[in-house]
Amino acid sequence: MVKKIKDSDTDAGFLYVVYNEWFRDPITNEMPYKIGITKRTVEERRNEFGVKLPGEIITLFSYKIKNYKKIERKIHDMLNILCVNGEWYRVNARALKAIQEYCIDMGGILNTEEIENEIENEIDVLTKSKNQSQYLFNGAKYRKGRLVLAVVSDYIYKNKNITLEKLQNVFNIRFEGVLPLVETYTNAENSFLAAGRKRYYLDEAITLSDGLRVVVCSEWRIENIGIFLNKAKELGYTIKTVK
Repeated sequence: MVKKIKDSDTDAGFLYVVYNEWFRDPITNEMPYKIGITKRTVEERRNEFGVKLPGEIITLFSYKIKNYKKIERKIHDMLNILCVNGEWYRVNARALKAIQEYCIDMGGILNTEEIENEIENEIDVLTKSKNQSQYLFNGAKYRKGRLVLAVVSDYIYKNKNITLEKLQNVFNIRFEGVLPLVETYTNAENSFLAAGRKRYYLDEAITLSDGLRVVVCSEWRIENIGIFLNKAKELGYTIKTVK
């Protein structure tokens, strides 16, 4: 459960790490992260600078912490050679984890809104009856997530020279309006190690013809699988629902 800091802690502020799916290196397609601070809520600050960029700014994690300005300078100094532009840094999973550990060591308290939402979602899943439907595709039965993985894998196999950009355009579905159906292995792994929530099939990475490793989103429930089934039908795939 996320702890709260009293408003009387006037010398405390937020240190946050955010990202934008559309802000990527044009050569490697890797996604940098913005490491910054704010005295207000992270959501207010995120909305403020988010209007300057296409796409949506997403909070990876944030900590409410004392001496936040000094701590931000320390982190920026350590990551100086990885700076892409301003407060945007090309950091890997190890660096993201180190930032979290440093914030905790300095007395920071996790205050990320997505963590609270995740807890609520888990409660919803436990209180709702599970849908046990299976799907028949190419002679095999799959659950929802594995069905998506099987279809995307088949599409890549039949379109051997496809790039990630074209693949994302074909499967233009975003889970919760944020997560792309297909993501680079590097970005998916970084998010998992930093946030502790595995949202892609990291153990089933697919290597494209250009050498880029990609993974398929595993976040599929009865509420959103219909969107994918419609897309698969548009692409000419035949999928039957079985009990």
